[in-house]
Amino acid sequence: LKNWWGVTTKEETLEVLTWLLNEGHHKEYEQLAAVVATASETDYQMLLHKYQSNPEVVFKLKFARDNHERLGKKSLLAWDLCRYIQVAGLAYVAGYLTEDEAWEKIMPAAKIIQENFDSWTDMGNNYLIGRHYWAGERNERLDYIYTLLINQQDRHSPWTKYQWKTDLNGFPEPVEKLATKVEPRADVRILDK
Repeated sequence: LKNWWGVTTKEETLEVLTWLLNEGHHKEYEQLAAVVATASETDYQMLLHKYQSNPEVVFKLKFARDNHERLGKKSLLAWDLCRYIQVAGLAYVAGYLTEDEAWEKIMPAAKIIQENFDSWTDMGNNYLIGRHYWAGERNERLDYIYTLLINQQDRHSPWTKYQWKTDLNGFPEPVEKLATKVEPRADVRILDK
């Protein structure tokens, strides 16, 4: 938590969780996708030229252009919400959240994931796409782990052992819902770099 997230207190944990839920990388991606989806080819090429000295921005513009139709409303939700669940769990282990507080965070996020994805495979693929967006490259180790998790022949894989459509009712309801519609914005922060 400290090394990856800068988290050493409950307050910092809650800040990171709020960021992952409400912004994370999915908001930045959605804003870029909205810009490139509505841009003419000329405008898109002008954007690439404008940011040619910033490889991160060029990569993210190209990524958004190449993936916005395929990802649709799913955006990069699995990337942010799986990390949200991980941070909540680690915060419990570290003593920043009680067990009840951790579950109060985890279960609503799990419901959002279940509502937006069709299967473990769909969620896992979206997570890997989100990580690619964040890192700028694929991670062969994580791709390999993903193939192990989706292996239907492996009875030890939690993704085989536990059904995707497990009933999550009776658990806390989401306090905040993610916005599903993103309007193109001229003030996309990544473009300010």
